[in-house]
Amino acid sequence: YSVTLVATTDHACTDAITQTITVHPLPVSDFTNTVECAQIATGYSDISTVSSGSIDSWQWYFGDGGTAIVQNPTHVFATGGTYPTSLVVTTALGCEDSVAIDVTVLPKPEAEFTWEDVCLNEETGFVDQSTVTGATVNAWEWDLGDNSVLMTAQNPTYTYSNSGAFTVQLIATTSDGCKDTVDHSVNVFDLPIADFSFVNICEDDSVQFTDLSTIPSGTITDWEWDFGNGNVSALQQAPHQSYPADAFYPVSLIVSSGNGCSDTLLQTIEIYPVPVAAFTFDSVCFPLEVQFTDLSEPNGSYPVATWQWQFSDGQISSVQHPSIDFMMPGTFAADLLITNGPGCKSSFAAGDAVVHPLPVAEFPSDLATCLEDTIFFVDESTISPITDDAIDQWLWSFDDGNFMTTQHGFHLYTTHDLFDVNLTVTTNHGCTDDVTKVVEIYPLPNVGFIAEPPQGCAPLHVQFIDQSSIPSPYSLASWDWYLGNDSTTSDVPNPYVTYNPELDPMSTEQYDIGLQVISANGCISRAFIPDHVTVYPKPLADFSVEPTVQSIIDPHFDFSDLSTENVTLWDWSFGDGTYGSAQNPAHDYQSVGDYPVELIVETQYGCKDTAGIEVKVEPNFSFYIPNSFTPDNDGINDQFFGQGEGYTSYSFFIYDRWGELIFESNDDRYHWDGTYRGQQVQQGTYSYRFYVVDWQNDDHEFVGHVTLHR
Repeated sequence: YSVTLVATTDHACTDAITQTITVHPLPVSDFTNTVECAQIATGYSDISTVSSGSIDSWQWYFGDGGTAIVQNPTHVFATGGTYPTSLVVTTALGCEDSVAIDVTVLPKPEAEFTWEDVCLNEETGFVDQSTVTGATVNAWEWDLGDNSVLMTAQNPTYTYSNSGAFTVQLIATTSDGCKDTVDHSVNVFDLPIADFSFVNICEDDSVQFTDLSTIPSGTITDWEWDFGNGNVSALQQAPHQSYPADAFYPVSLIVSSGNGCSDTLLQTIEIYPVPVAAFTFDSVCFPLEVQFTDLSEPNGSYPVATWQWQFSDGQISSVQHPSIDFMMPGTFAADLLITNGPGCKSSFAAGDAVVHPLPVAEFPSDLATCLEDTIFFVDESTISPITDDAIDQWLWSFDDGNFMTTQHGFHLYTTHDLFDVNLTVTTNHGCTDDVTKVVEIYPLPNVGFIAEPPQGCAPLHVQFIDQSSIPSPYSLASWDWYLGNDSTTSDVPNPYVTYNPELDPMSTEQYDIGLQVISANGCISRAFIPDHVTVYPKPLADFSVEPTVQSIIDPHFDFSDLSTENVTLWDWSFGDGTYGSAQNPAHDYQSVGDYPVELIVETQYGCKDTAGIEVKVEPNFSFYIPNSFTPDNDGINDQFFGQGEGYTSYSFFIYDRWGELIFESNDDRYHWDGTYRGQQVQQGTYSYRFYVVDWQNDDHEFVGHVTLHR
């Protein structure tokens, strides 16, 4: 095709161009296909055309996800159905065309069957399990694998004549003629053959059952025994079996292979009765024969046939009731073995035939105990070691009129002494013996004591004196005192104890006293006296005084008793040689001084205590200073000084008219004699100053003038 293009501007200017265009023909896509069953290749034939040129590319889409690029492909569909298949063809010049056609695929069946493996001679059943979607399975062909005829039933049954593994094939066909085949191996197992052996036994024996079972092929894996006695077993070699009584018992064995094939065998076992052997005999004194009497029982339908006796001295006998002379005293044993018709045996041994010995009476020597204690008597009697001899009677005579008939026992004597105790023993066959021994009963100590003193004031010192005794020749060995003071004890004969309890003023304390005395033989006696020691409370003396210091001008003191409430007597000593007995006295002193006051108090039990306080009577303070003196050595008023009473410190100073210190003294015995530096001073007036500290420690200052006259 020729194509011209004319272009014009807005000013009417134009231009034109001509070119040739080629248009290629489109291909016409098309295809054909075969109709097949699923899982069989479907063939496709391309019948596409193009008017010119050639097709050189094919793209197939099969509708189940599969594709191909060859011109004539094949494709296998997994399942039946309608599949939209499309083909796209492309020419060498790139022109394409496509076509879509629905392709029908016939459904294929899935052949399957089930069965159960069986044992030989059992019928095998086959069950068709074939399936198909979109069609119907309507034909079956079975090959049973043993060259027998083919079977066409859907679910056939068949009994194989031989054991083995058979390959069975099933071909299932649909109404469209689509087929499927499946093969399975079917087993027909061999049968085991049950068998076992045994021997009949006696009732007291056990039997071993031996498995003899076989199987042509495979392995026997299970055994089921039923022994007819209530026992079963799953072991091939079952344990020995015993039976409770003589009788006929059914025994069965079921054997099974690992494939579940089994066989059963039933047999009968006879259990023979066992006779019961027994006999008695006499025990005699030497030299009599011992008679043995057979007491055996057949214990069933088979009688006792033989007797065989064996005696411990080597003698034998085969008679039913033998009489045996053992030729010596002692103990002799017998065994009897009996046998019945089937050969079942029984044996019996019955005690000993005895020539009885005498017992030997005995009990411990040197028996002794303390009076009021029981003494235990232990029989130590013996008898020769003959198995059936035994001491069975005892008679004790205690030498005080009392008896005892038990083997062991105790006795309580009422007095101490030496006693002849006799023991007589008797065996179960009347044999006797006796023995006599001395038994000593020790005396008990006679316990006594005194306390010196048994009562008094705290702290109370008590001497305990033992007064215990024991009859000669026995002696005392130890003492154990309980002294009642916080469990105080002592092991000396005469302990010394101090009792000092903390008591309220109006209370007392009493102590239980106990003494245990042990003799040299270990005999113990005790004495106990409750409240034997009494401790009275000590008073506590105390008092006060008002005041404790007084001036001699008024030397009066008041005393107040502060002692404990249990005081009944007061004894005062005032320190100046005077005394009083009032509870709260008053006292006046006659002179200056320090006086130790003492109070002695006493309770109704005579318990005392003392307290003391010192009181003081002080002098009265006074001080006198003269206003003149005459130092002319006439012995009258020659010195100047101050004087008084009731002071403790003293000093004074003399000054002339110009205030110069011309004399000083710190001792009331050192006076001014009217001199200064050894020279007589002029007549005139001089100033003085005194400093005094009284007995109450108060300061006093005295200032004035004194006139010196010549």
